[in-house]
Amino acid sequence: MRIPLYYPRFWAELVINRSKKTACFTVTRTFGEETFWINTLKVLPNGKPASDQKVFPLGREFVLQSGNTLDLSEYFSFLAGAVTNESVLKPVGPFTGFPRDRIANGTGFTAEFYANRDFTGLIECAEGKMPSDMPKGTRSARFKGNIFPRYSQEYTWFIRKNGGVRLTVDGKVLIDRLDEADDRECSAKLNMNASALYFTELDYVAGKESALTLEWWSTSETRGAVMRQRVLPAFCADQYIPANEYSVMHGAESNQDLLYEVKNDAYAIYRKINFGQDRRSFRFRILVATCRDRGVAEVRLGNPQGALLASIPVTKTGADWWDFVWFESDISDLSELLGMQDICIVFRTENDSFGNVKAFEIAVR
Repeated sequence: MRIPLYYPRFWAELVINRSKKTACFTVTRTFGEETFWINTLKVLPNGKPASDQKVFPLGREFVLQSGNTLDLSEYFSFLAGAVTNESVLKPVGPFTGFPRDRIANGTGFTAEFYANRDFTGLIECAEGKMPSDMPKGTRSARFKGNIFPRYSQEYTWFIRKNGGVRLTVDGKVLIDRLDEADDRECSAKLNMNASALYFTELDYVAGKESALTLEWWSTSETRGAVMRQRVLPAFCADQYIPANEYSVMHGAESNQDLLYEVKNDAYAIYRKINFGQDRRSFRFRILVATCRDRGVAEVRLGNPQGALLASIPVTKTGADWWDFVWFESDISDLSELLGMQDICIVFRTENDSFGNVKAFEIAVR
């Protein structure tokens, strides 16, 4: 028996083997590697009062890393007696995809660091922190990402900084103190919806030291730094976009590199792609590997039933499923392609599989 377990920082499964009388807790996916101290195991039989709960001291150090296993076989009799028999479970409908932006699956802000205070002189460096060797008073940084809050509430944003900052959320400037050079905290409030993504830009000009922290708070959200798991990548037109960076997906499998086993009528939605404010002509390109002919990738605005922007025929790329080839077509309807737009790619095929999809680009012509 396999019982899936979902936590904010990791996913796992509890496998109970009745014939061998073993129980095993295995981490299946993580969002950052951390070391935890597991103090207790609590077992509450289903349908029983809380007074029947069994508590066992463990006191074990455990690293949250995909594939790591914790043997709980000594507690098999308690765990096996606590599960619900499958025969009493109600059947559920077919899986229809999940909104990735509703789980803690983000990767944090993308960052650009500059050697000059006017956001020029791009520095090649690791993302996530200000480089320690940048000259004081002559550096700046720009952070971008799509934030998804956990609650539909009024949020207060706090910035602790040494230098100047400008915080813009969905085009609305909340804090504009880019010309300051002092060390202080500033804040702003914004009503946010848990069902929405918020494109966030944070510009920073360093003061005497490089110090910057972005925090938020609401009546349900403890004040603290905006966790990277709640920040999805921010993409722009004319940029290489990995296919697995979707917000919503249906009818395919995904891993860290691509969408695979893409079925007929499968789709993936990519939210808040920035097309800018100037009307331009675009060409859509998609990177596909397939052993089948007669496939079509439809590019639609917003959702699978949205306005058709482009229809791209896809043909056999090679003898296996890993020969990737670019297919492309001009985008015909440019009237609505301004500012932030959601793009949906719908995959059509007369075969058992459309193929594997690695990336796409919306290139400026």
